[in-house]
Amino acid sequence: MCPYFAECLYSGQADNMVSPYDIIKDAKDSTLPAFSLLLPGGKGTSQHNGSSMRVGDNWIGQIMRELQKSPQWKSTAVFVTYDDCGCFYDHVRPGKNPDGSQQGIRLPMVIAGGYAKRGFTDHTPATLAGLLKFTEQAFGLAPLGINDAQAYNYSNAFDFSKPPRTAIAPMRQNAVPESSRLYLAEHPPKKGDEAQDPT
Repeated sequence: MCPYFAECLYSGQADNMVSPYDIIKDAKDSTLPAFSLLLPGGKGTSQHNGSSMRVGDNWIGQIMRELQKSPQWKSTAVFVTYDDCGCFYDHVRPGKNPDGSQQGIRLPMVIAGGYAKRGFTDHTPATLAGLLKFTEQAFGLAPLGINDAQAYNYSNAFDFSKPPRTAIAPMRQNAVPESSRLYLAEHPPKKGDEAQDPT
C-alpha cells in the first residue's frame, strides 16, 4: 500500500491504478478484485480541506450501495480510513511499533461488511498495519515484517459465527446546502490541499 496518497498518484505506483469509478462497474459485474485500495473519486470527495464532508459521505454511500447489491458482498470487508486527525487535540500519546519506530497520530476508521458487527466500537489499540494483518490472514499470506506480524487484525469488529447480513442500511444521498456550495466556490482549496483527489 502507498504510505501516502502522493506516492499512489505521482510515482510509478500510479501505473497500477484504474479509475476509482471502476469499483462501481466491478460491483455490478461481480468482478471485484480480491483486494483493492480505493482513493477518493475526485470532485471534492476526499473530505479534505476545501471540500464538503457531505460530498465525501455521498461518495462513500454510493460505493457502499453498489457493494451491498453485489453477490460478492457476503465475502467483502470494507475499511474506510482517513489521513486527518484531531492531532494536537488528541489526549492519547502515540505508542511504539513492534520494530521500535514511533507510531503516528490516531486516525478514524470505519469497518463495514456482511460480517462486521453492527454499531460496534472496537477499543483495541491498532495501527494501519492491522489492515495488512487482516489481509494476510484472509489470503494465507506471510507477513511482510514484524509490524504487521504482530499487528491487531480487527478480529473483535467481526462476527463470523453468523451468516453475513445482506445489507447494512439504506444508503441515501444528502444534498449539499447551497451555502456550502457557494462557500467552496469562493474558497477553492489551496495547492496541495486536494493532493489525494485523483481528478
